[in-house]
Amino acid sequence: MVPKIMNFVEDFVPLYSLRGHFRLSKEQVEDVITTLGPVYMNLQQTKLPLINSVLACLWTLANQESYLGVADRFNMSKSTLAKHLHEFCCYVNTYMAHHISWPRGQRLEMSKLGFDAAGFPNTDVQPHCDNPLAYLNRKQFYSVNLTGFCDSQRRFCHISVGHPWSWHDARAFRFTEVGRLLEESPHSLVPQGMHIIGDSAYPLLPQLMRPYRDNGHLSVRQKQFNRKLNTARVVIEHAFGILKCNIF
Repeated sequence: MVPKIMNFVEDFVPLYSLRGHFRLSKEQVEDVITTLGPVYMNLQQTKLPLINSVLACLWTLANQESYLGVADRFNMSKSTLAKHLHEFCCYVNTYMAHHISWPRGQRLEMSKLGFDAAGFPNTDVQPHCDNPLAYLNRKQFYSVNLTGFCDSQRRFCHISVGHPWSWHDARAFRFTEVGRLLEESPHSLVPQGMHIIGDSAYPLLPQLMRPYRDNGHLSVRQKQFNRKLNTARVVIEHAFGILKCNIF
């Protein structure tokens, strides 16, 4: 039996790189604690300090370690960790959702300038059970589809997650809030004269631009258009790459 680690937060966490082990900077961890502090109710009544709860939850989310391993590390039981993690995720979703928001005003203009520099002007942002088998991927484990949108600085501004992995990207896109608004009220999301860009998996819409389908007969202008679009679109690939590095 592996003994629990006593005073891990007080004695060992200061020796760690927060970015490397918790995937957040010291300032970002402090922001989480400051934001959640006033509303933190510790519904489980475990008398666990807020900083211990936050760090234990961040460690669980940022590292591929079992509940048992994390619980021993932070000197708590598995059930306590599980309850605090659920509570933590609910608080983050309720009180920190503003960190992922659709760009408007000055943020929108800055994003536009970034895409202008990439050679693709007037671009706004970029995209990404009843039947369990629909969630089974090629590697034979269950997964879900995540559609993401980011600005020119690789900052996610909207995500939609939960649809079956087997769904085509175009189908998953239709069920996102962005897809719904592009059908019902496009100019409330994308100003006149601007557009979202995506890859060939997405539908061509007045406010959503995609590459020409390469059937082997594209003109020089169409090939040039595709090159410029793909050069601008690469930021969403970088955003997902950064996300994967922070998780794994």
